[in-house]
Amino acid sequence: MKNVDTLICSLDSLFDLWVMNSCASFHYTPFLKLLSNYISGKFRNFYLANEKYLDIVERGDTDIRTSNGILRTLHNMKHIPALKDNLVYVEQLDDKRHYITFGNRT
Repeated sequence: MKNVDTLICSLDSLFDLWVMNSCASFHYTPFLKLLSNYISGKFRNFYLANEKYLDIVERGDTDIRTSNGILRTLHNMKHIPALKDNLVYVEQLDDKRHYITFGNRT
């Protein structure tokens, strides 16, 4: 059997809490200190369901640890200071050929 690593949500801390999102257009974080190789600027807006928007002020890369301890880099993550949680865009992971499963860890 081939070794497979799994990207899951973690609840160890606010920085490690990753919400899997199938409706977003990129990966997002409110935590600048998670980003490396970041670029400051005005990058589009993040629109909310109530038709308001949040400013995207930086972008960069971040590392996220899979359930079996492997570190994966998420590239081009957007920094939105007013956001509450980290969002991982599921389709972007799929486009990069990451294997994604949802369900019990049994």
